[in-house]
Amino acid sequence: MHAGSSSQLWLPNRFSGMVAWWDTSIVGNITTVAGNKVTTILDRLGTGNNLVQATDSFRSLSGTRTQNGYNVIDSDGIDDYLTCVGLIVPQPYTLFIVAGNDDGANSTTQTLVDSASTGASRTGKSTTNTWVFNAQNSGTGVSVGTVDTAAHVHTAVGNATSRRRVDGVGAGAAWGTQGLVGIKIGRRWNDTDAWNGWWGEPILFNRELVTAEMHRIEDYYKAKYGTP
Repeated sequence: MHAGSSSQLWLPNRFSGMVAWWDTSIVGNITTVAGNKVTTILDRLGTGNNLVQATDSFRSLSGTRTQNGYNVIDSDGIDDYLTCVGLIVPQPYTLFIVAGNDDGANSTTQTLVDSASTGASRTGKSTTNTWVFNAQNSGTGVSVGTVDTAAHVHTAVGNATSRRRVDGVGAGAAWGTQGLVGIKIGRRWNDTDAWNGWWGEPILFNRELVTAEMHRIEDYYKAKYGTP
């Protein structure tokens, strides 16, 4: 396992507007208790926007899984999640995360990232076995690709023409105005639709990145985590 240095890689904080960077590959920024259960993941930017979980039974695991040699977080698909309730990011915003789903195309709804309160802004998988993004609490949202168990870079852009990308390929539609009212990773805002699989290194910007910028960050994940 890499100890957490990505100094040989181009780093995404070169772009303006980054408000949170939870680099799960830096194991020294992750606090765990007995059983590898995660209590805190520090924001690499040092802003205090840390991901936390105070309830032991809801804690995801660290140090149990890797992707391309880098530490990632394991969610059990039942009730695990981490949250940062104080991070408020209205539209426009751009979110990146690398993840793998252990179930694949099993026609279930699962939430990878969501707002932490009602009026959700959900990124995950749908019952139609597509990767989906909803920039509000209901409706069909923006769907792209076919769900499988492979590692992918997921990108969600919340704005007037919300977009969903997987490994740099995506779709867009005029859908929803909800920003992120806090952030929850691994479970929906109302504590349903838990993610069964792993995830790593969420990065959040408080603006819509242009396509060239999104490609550059997606290439960063590809080089680091070996995604398609």
